[in-house]
Amino acid sequence: MRLRAIALVFAAMLAVAGAAQAAPPNHGSGKGNAPHGTAAARAALDPLHNAGKSGAECPNGLACRFVPAAYEQNSADPGDYGNYDLANRPADGLAIRYVVIHDTEVGYDDTIALFQNPLAYVSSHYVTRSSDGEVTQMVPTKDVAWHAGNWWINTHSVGIENEGFALEGSEWFTGALYRSLARLTRYTADRYGIPLDREHIIGHDQVPGPTEAFQAGMHWDPGPFFDWDRFMTLVGAPITGAHGDRTGRIVTIDPSFEKNEPVVSACDGSGSHPCPRSRRISSTSIPPRARARRSSTTRSCPARERRARRTGVTRR
Repeated sequence: MRLRAIALVFAAMLAVAGAAQAAPPNHGSGKGNAPHGTAAARAALDPLHNAGKSGAECPNGLACRFVPAAYEQNSADPGDYGNYDLANRPADGLAIRYVVIHDTEVGYDDTIALFQNPLAYVSSHYVTRSSDGEVTQMVPTKDVAWHAGNWWINTHSVGIENEGFALEGSEWFTGALYRSLARLTRYTADRYGIPLDREHIIGHDQVPGPTEAFQAGMHWDPGPFFDWDRFMTLVGAPITGAHGDRTGRIVTIDPSFEKNEPVVSACDGSGSHPCPRSRRISSTSIPPRARARRSSTTRSCPARERRARRTGVTRR
């Protein structure tokens, strides 16, 4: 009888061991290997969501890929090449201090194709897609992308282009895009010690011209329909008056995005709504390595007025 009981116990132990071996590891336990269907499992299996497999500098779990921008010589002129500069930031002394937010003014695929054309003389480090928030990295963050129209800002920033059109309302800036952009921005800020505030996470519209002559031609994206308050909240640094320096030098302007709708007047090339002109400067007056560091796309300004929503602007 005793031997029979021992045999039954042993058989039960073998059955339990076999079931454990057949079952998914740590299913539902929250420890070790996660079951299929979780974000961790998807990140492990899907190269697009796995930073170690995608080759892109992105947070793990974010749909991200690497598609290199063109880096080619265009002529015998040593200064005639596209579309970015090789560097070794920040080890080479070029500290990364800013994240610059753009909109593309062309489609996602067209933006990627543009950056792959060495004659475009333009690039950004990342491009995000409106429909689902997919991210394409095109320039390593250690290198200097040509995105801001200001060489000093280029050398000290990471540029992120977002699929959208500044005057076509807020529909391009989808929830998926905001979430991906916020994760990517926070990841970049954490990597390089960039403060999470609107002095260091800026729009292209905050970038000054390299000289007064260029100021009139600087861009104003991501435009009046980009919700900075929503974005900064997702980044983890909501816009509040608490970020002042207690000296009165910083004023936070934070109206409601839903209720604040001032009229926005745009310009065009027809003459009825002329755009300001910037004085042209011969390229010979600019150092070779600073030539053609243009912003990422040519923004059109249709002759129309839209109700804009503006939030979260901090002025010093």
